[in-house]
Amino acid sequence: MNIIHKLDENIISKIAAGEIITRPLNVVKELVENALDAGADEIIVSVDKNKVTVDDNGSGIDKAFIQSAFLRHYTSKIATEDDLTNIASLGFRGEALFAISTVSQITLSTKTDRDQVGSRSVIVEGKIISDESIAKKTGTTLRVENLFYNLPVRKKHLKDFDYEARLITELIEHMALTHPDCSFTLLVSDKQRLHTAKGKEMHVRIAELYGKDFAAELLPVSYEQLPLRLNGYLSDLSAKNRKIRVLSINGRLVSSKPLQAAIKSAYEELRGEGREEANYILFIDLPYHMVDVNVHPTKEEVKFLNESLIVLLIKNAIKTALSQSKINIASMTKSAPRHDDEIPESVAVPSVSTAVKNSFDNINAERPLAAKNAEKEEDFVQLSALFDTAPQPKQTLPEEAALSIVGRMGEGAPLFSNLSAITKEDLQKLRYAKYAGHLFLRYIILTHSDEMYIVDQHAAHERILYENMLQGYLNNTLERQLLLLPKKISLSASELSLVIENRDELARLGFEISLGDLQTLHLLSMPVIAGENQTEDMFFAILNHIKEHSVKEFQNRSETLISRACAAAVKSDKELNQIEVDALIDKLLHTDTPFICPHGRDVIIKIEKSKIDKIFGRT
Repeated sequence: MNIIHKLDENIISKIAAGEIITRPLNVVKELVENALDAGADEIIVSVDKNKVTVDDNGSGIDKAFIQSAFLRHYTSKIATEDDLTNIASLGFRGEALFAISTVSQITLSTKTDRDQVGSRSVIVEGKIISDESIAKKTGTTLRVENLFYNLPVRKKHLKDFDYEARLITELIEHMALTHPDCSFTLLVSDKQRLHTAKGKEMHVRIAELYGKDFAAELLPVSYEQLPLRLNGYLSDLSAKNRKIRVLSINGRLVSSKPLQAAIKSAYEELRGEGREEANYILFIDLPYHMVDVNVHPTKEEVKFLNESLIVLLIKNAIKTALSQSKINIASMTKSAPRHDDEIPESVAVPSVSTAVKNSFDNINAERPLAAKNAEKEEDFVQLSALFDTAPQPKQTLPEEAALSIVGRMGEGAPLFSNLSAITKEDLQKLRYAKYAGHLFLRYIILTHSDEMYIVDQHAAHERILYENMLQGYLNNTLERQLLLLPKKISLSASELSLVIENRDELARLGFEISLGDLQTLHLLSMPVIAGENQTEDMFFAILNHIKEHSVKEFQNRSETLISRACAAAVKSDKELNQIEVDALIDKLLHTDTPFICPHGRDVIIKIEKSKIDKIFGRT
């Protein structure tokens, strides 16, 4: 019979610590938050492979309370149950120092402005094992060593030091934004990686952290609608995606899926779906009682008293800021939606948009190779640069004609059913197929005998680029071109750290790099497939992918990275002439897998003449 018993206090302590302290990043976050709560306006963080030190000029800890500070649920920040609904401090649970001391060895040096001398204490597993008086300025220095020394499995599964240091760098960048009145310095292996001066205007601090080019692309946002006040900066509708997203509520860095979804939705309503998410740095103020920060021990996730209202206000704030900007929103989208009253009378029919949607939904449902979760279509590259040909007359199937055909079918009627799979025989036929025109500046129409083939020119080109780049990558023969003038790119300290971590991988992909000053690098070469104005876009596309997935973690990383590179190289729809079409089809047919693009979408579909006849009632 199993006996229910109370766990040993030592086991309880380690379980509790495991919820809060999972990596060095958590140690830094908790200690920096304590420093800010203590009123510090100068914070120095130092990390190396076996030690984290946080030094501040805050109010210090009274010697009489040093032992209490390392006991579980001892805190100076709340006292009653009512305080839980009005939490203004960053910390309040009384767990952080206890949790850190349970899984590490701590040396605390502190002094208040009332003390003549400071105190130094060594704490192991929550208990002071030595104590002495020292000369020290007002403030606190906490040195944490041998993290997880008593949890060998957790210590073994920490990432390498460079990875952990980069996470800490990104955290300090974000904290520097949410607390502009505080100076932050970060040292990694005794070398300064980041420094911000206190009291700088927010726009200046953003430029200080992420570069002047990034700051110049941001739009200011200021919005107030009770109970919410929002300030900060947003990327405009055409800005490069750096995946810089900082969300602060009442001075606390938070993660909120509903708010992130609201921001994404606001952008999509103005520039269409399928684009990369925006960059944003937003500071939200709400009454404390409307925000529940006591959701998880890490205090990152929050809940709201009236979530639907907050989400609506955030979305309105973003849309208002974007709409009032000088960006011409209409020019940012591929084409403006067509209204029914703009369709010529000869082809205008009831519910045309519904018929088109239903028809193409049926196609997608029945296509054997369709990838239901494929990424949204990206723009197509300027293919004329790839094919050295003179301009030729172009043939285009008018959009009105296509809409007219759909309209005559009647609402909800399937356009085509049971699309035929592409066979090897079809690939042979494509070599001799006749070019019949373009549809929607995206699809190439070819005919041969009694078959019609529709080729997605974007997917076809991406397949060609992907296989060329993959082969070159695997053989270390990837074609690259030296830049006449090196391309200077400004990065944040964490991004620069990511580049240094993956410098060899980036070089294999065609990006040779020379490091500049503290926050810049120079691209000396780029992959040949990158267009003249696409170098930076492709570079950030790859860098962002590595940032989210970690090159060292996922399998088939070369395929994944190259797929991202190809997507970045493909930029805008272009109507091709017949010579360009012939060249594209020829290159496609020489690939190993011409049927699908790297993301899993079909490249070619086939429709027999008999099926088209059936639509029009011919037998």
